[in-house]
Amino acid sequence: MLETNTSRPAPGAGHRTELVYEVLKADLVEAGRTTFRAQMRRPRLRLFLIGCAAMMVVFGFAQNDVVGFVSWVIIVCLVALLLPHAITRVLIPWQAGMTVRRDERFRHPWRAVIAPEAFTIATSQGETRYLWSAFTSRLSSPDMTLLMLGTRVFVPIPGRVLSPDDLAAIDAHMAASRPAPAAASPA
Repeated sequence: MLETNTSRPAPGAGHRTELVYEVLKADLVEAGRTTFRAQMRRPRLRLFLIGCAAMMVVFGFAQNDVVGFVSWVIIVCLVALLLPHAITRVLIPWQAGMTVRRDERFRHPWRAVIAPEAFTIATSQGETRYLWSAFTSRLSSPDMTLLMLGTRVFVPIPGRVLSPDDLAAIDAHMAASRPAPAAASPA
């Protein structure tokens, strides 16, 4: 029988966890897909895409009457169905492969420290310390957790190295770093 010994403390004030992992091409593909799905859920982007599609359909109708209208409707539907699939299945893996080949950071293990005061990440190119207030949100999928610094700027942490306690600690630290909402003043 194999006995496992974990030295992970319970999340709380003194919770400090050190993680060592490699960011693989599959991790970058999952990170790209996760951010793409998050972007596609944004209402402003959806409205923009619907507006573009409507303009294409109107242009097709004005150009060639009914035949142009039908052809543009078919083209818009095909693009709407195939473009997200092509991006997630072809473009994102290609970009991830290029990133892994070109960037030295992805050839060596990363060391991450989850501490109450900050999140520290050390790669072959140096160490970066992020205050918890720098992160705008946390995106998660079953295989990847992304600490978001911006729209497409993130710190990737593979799901295989995170425990539920680590995720709880990350959420607690991020929540503690946010300013408390102002209480409504009586009018």
